[in-house]
Amino acid sequence: MRVLSTPLLAALAAAAVSPAFAAPAHKPAAAAAAPTGAASDVRCLLSMTVLSQDKQRQQAAQVGVYYFAGRLSARGAGFDLVSAAKAEAPRLGPADFQAELKRCGTMIEASSRAVQAALVALRGPGSVAPQAAPATAPPPAAPK
Repeated sequence: MRVLSTPLLAALAAAAVSPAFAAPAHKPAAAAAAPTGAASDVRCLLSMTVLSQDKQRQQAAQVGVYYFAGRLSARGAGFDLVSAAKAEAPRLGPADFQAELKRCGTMIEASSRAVQAALVALRGPGSVAPQAAPATAPPPAAPK
């Protein structure tokens, strides 16, 4: 997976909080067609970027940013994330935000459950969950 650069994340954050994002120039949430494919993932990425501004939800939002960045990265080298974000931001308004968080959060939770189920299956029947490594003693102090 390609790593997102700081300038790219800054561009996504700027697109997500731009006046176009706040403008009511888009269709109301109920009338808008459900996004699909890359547009759906871009909307989730933008929503997670906005959510990351909430200090209490920052860690969950960061997980979401990485999840959707990974999905978008998997689309291949030809996918232009900056252009896609700029195109989608004007269509995503404040009225859509909560619905997007719910939709996107459900996707993250389903993926998390699938990963957990795969890890449990790898352990096999009757196996015990791995234990935390024992704490190591601190190195001896240097002689004075």
